[in-house]
Amino acid sequence: LPDAFDRDNWPVTRVALDPTGRYVAVAGEKGFCVHDMQRLKWRIFGDVTQERALKVVSMVWSGASILVARSTAEGGELILFDVDRLDLLHALARVR
Repeated sequence: LPDAFDRDNWPVTRVALDPTGRYVAVAGEKGFCVHDMQRLKWRIFGDVTQERALKVVSMVWSGASILVARSTAEGGELILFDVDRLDLLHALARVR
């Protein structure tokens, strides 16, 4: 795990491997990150505030996108992210 993610989001609470085995998503106490096993590169949120706002309760892969269910004060939300763009402002879809 990237040091900053590990330090700020420990403990790991969820792990999801995509069906091809290329990507693994790791969720912590807050936020999540994605590891590309082919490129040996971690994808993390550029905006730490966005990352900390994500209390991930479930993750599932759909191609090169990951659907994240998060807990909010209002109940919950589903957010579909492109694996190469972990950013709430550029989410592919959001359902509250």
